[in-house]
Amino acid sequence: MTAVQAIIGKGFLHNNDMMVVNSWGKTAKQTNVAGRSDADVSLEVQLNVSRRDTGAAIDLTFNPARDYEQKLKAYVAKGNTAAEYLRETQAFDMDVTVNLVAWCKMDSKANSVLAGKTYAGFVARKVPVTILYNGDPAIIDGPAPRATVKTRAEETAPPIK
Repeated sequence: MTAVQAIIGKGFLHNNDMMVVNSWGKTAKQTNVAGRSDADVSLEVQLNVSRRDTGAAIDLTFNPARDYEQKLKAYVAKGNTAAEYLRETQAFDMDVTVNLVAWCKMDSKANSVLAGKTYAGFVARKVPVTILYNGDPAIIDGPAPRATVKTRAEETAPPIK
């Protein structure tokens, strides 16, 4: 092995390397495993999350807000109100794909087209992620009261120096 990396998103091998269509997070390529035939490696990777549903036709981000909006629309389509749904604290699971990638270098004397070359191999695993929405019991049905702004009756100029 020459290096390892964890990548969240959909990926595939291309020209002996890992290509990721939509990376939702990744570690740096770690080379501290160089020369080892196997390694027990710990990789921490942060999942990048979109917090708003933009309504875009194509969204390659990990976007739980989009899934939550779809659940809300389905709830309202059954004759319920959006306010009822938004008042409730909810948790739902979504799967993300984590790719564990390792790069290896074939011995230069090997009887292979890859002799002396570095190539990638990977395994993809679905990992459940729990999304928590904290409901707001203060949300009401119908129009909300509007805030009023009070202004001073007259403005005074700052003192002259």
